[in-house]
Parts: sequence; C-alpha cells; structure tokens
Amino acid sequence: MKEQNCTNETNPTYSRRNFLSGLGLAAGGTALGGTTATADEKKEVKANYRTLGKTGLKVSTISMGTVGAQDIGFLKFGFAQGINFIHTAPNYSNGKAIINVGKALQGIRKDIVLGLKCSFNVEDDKGIDDALKILGTDHTDIAFFPIQKASLALDPKYKAAAERWKKSGKCKYVGLTSHKETIQVLQNGMKQGFYDIIMPAYNVDMEEEFAPVFAEAKKQNLGVVLMKTKRGLEGMDYNKAIARYLETKPVTTVVKGMATYVEIQELLTASSMKLVAADREMLKEKARIAMTGHCVMCGNCTSICPEGIQVSDIVRCSDYYLSNSNFFEMATETYQELPGRRDAGSCGDCGICEEQCPHQVPIIHHLKRAEKLLA
Repeated sequence: MKEQNCTNETNPTYSRRNFLSGLGLAAGGTALGGTTATADEKKEVKANYRTLGKTGLKVSTISMGTVGAQDIGFLKFGFAQGINFIHTAPNYSNGKAIINVGKALQGIRKDIVLGLKCSFNVEDDKGIDDALKILGTDHTDIAFFPIQKASLALDPKYKAAAERWKKSGKCKYVGLTSHKETIQVLQNGMKQGFYDIIMPAYNVDMEEEFAPVFAEAKKQNLGVVLMKTKRGLEGMDYNKAIARYLETKPVTTVVKGMATYVEIQELLTASSMKLVAADREMLKEKARIAMTGHCVMCGNCTSICPEGIQVSDIVRCSDYYLSNSNFFEMATETYQELPGRRDAGSCGDCGICEEQCPHQVPIIHHLKRAEKLLA
C-alpha cells in the first residue's frame, strides 16, 4: 500500500479499501476479534473530518477513547471506518490500553492522530519517553496535560514541558484536559497562551456555562475535543446529542470509548445527523433531567469537606465508572491511587457536601458505595 497521510490540510481522507488492505483485512467482510464487519461500499458509513484548530490537523469528528482497553482488532476496525484520532494514557486499564494502541498503530502511524494523556510527572521526561516506547513511535501528535485543580493550571512546569517536548520532537502540539473544576481550569490554562487544544468533560446541560470558554477557544483558534459526553443519555437521545455537540462552535471532535462495532457505526452516522429546533430543546431538557443527581466534578464538595476527603474524585469513581461494568477495573484503580486520599469511610455524615451540591447528588451514598466496593 502506498503510504498516505490523512493528518494534513491537503489529504484529510484516504481510501478505505486501501486502508483495509494495509491492515491485512478484506474490504468485503472482515473478521475482527470474532466479529464480522460488513463492508458494503455503497452503504458504508463514512467519517467526517474537521481541522483541529490552529494545528492544521484534519481529524474525524468521532474519535476513539481507550479507557476500556479495547482489543487490537477492535481499534483497527475503528481506523478502517475512517476514525483517525485516538486518545490513550499509560494508566488506562493498568497499562493494557496503551500497549494495545501501540500494536494497533503498527504500519499505519502516519495515518493516525495520536493523543497522549500525560498521567505522569511532566518534569521528568522519563514518563513521556516510556510511553512513546510502548506506543512504538518517536512522538505523539498531541500531549494532553490532565489538570483537575484551577490553581495548578497556572503552574509554569506545564509550559516548560510543552516547550521542551516540542523542541525535542516528542510532541507536535499540546492540549489541556480536565473533568474537575473544569471551567476554571480551562480559563486559567488558556490565559497561559501556549495550548493548541482543550478537552473538557462536557454535557448538553452545560451549554450556557461553557459559552465563555468556547468563545475564548474560538478567539485563540484552539481545537476543542469533548469527552465524557454521555451521562444519562441513551440510544437516539445520545445520537442527537452527538449531532448537537458537533454543531456547537468551535467543537472539532467527540472522543468516545466505544465498546461494540455497532456503536462505532451508530456514532459515525450520528456525526452527520441534522437537528431541528425541537431536537435541541428536547435534548436540553433531557440532559437537565439526566444530570440531576449526577456529579459534574465541580469540586465544591471537596473544598468544603471538614474531614479533607477527596469527595468529588470518590464520587466520580462511584457515579461515573461504576455506572458502566466495563469500567469497574478503572474505578478500583482510580479509587486506590488517589494521592493522599482519606478513606471514604472517614466520612462523618455531616451532610455539608450534599447541602452545597448544585445537582442534588447523593454524595454520602456514593462515598459509602465506593468504600464498600472499591477499597
């Protein structure tokens, strides 16, 4: 196969038939991990592409997350459908995810935009060097700094690492990702002026509060990747939410940890869906209802806990990860690796956190649940 590069302005797509051939798969119906992928070329669902902000990279509007450590064949199937952006981290599924991504990228690295969450000490280059070695590449296209505290977004160590890695060729672009104190983290980060991409946890219910963030991202021509976008939306409701996310400027792509071949096809189809005004109003109301009682990681509960418990992180383990059986391992790892955490069992049932929660989250229930199932 003649090697092509789908990550630039002039050649955003490539022949699916040639791509399948390069993977060693037959375009007419290929067995991957025991599942047969039908490929009627006339009826196949195709990926759409957008430019990722000022990077100039052309990425598919649906991208692949790897928290669940999907097997190699599954990842290759996603690539074969035209998904050309994948996000991974050394700590996903106890290191299994990044190993699978590295193997899936063999022979096609130039066709794929690779995002690496830097879940390691950014002041020591050993972390990124080890990750790149596992991935079988000399660079990541995007190095994402995961920051969950607003004040940390002002720490100069991130800019220093970004400049160092870009100069040495370890990364091309730098992103900021957050799921806690998210708006404040992003706003502080964008003030630093060195980010190329932002990747927040986001839901339809957050449109109004995120408006200033997206406005600033558009002003700086930053690529916007959305994650953790499902939260209570299922089936066609979630498909319509995908369409809504993608019509929200300046959103570029939605990263999703897909688990089935059908889900890949459904999300690619949803990325081309056109909404009417009634759809948007319906989605807003359903998202509001769906998010009631669910943690949005604002961090209020942690900041006011008299026992110093990392409440929002523990609630996330219970509310987000335990809602999906595929993420039980991730919930356990996250809970047990919280730095300096006080056990959820230290909760004195004072109820202050629940009183201050804007989304009526049953926080004490989640703390006890996490301690029982994850400790």
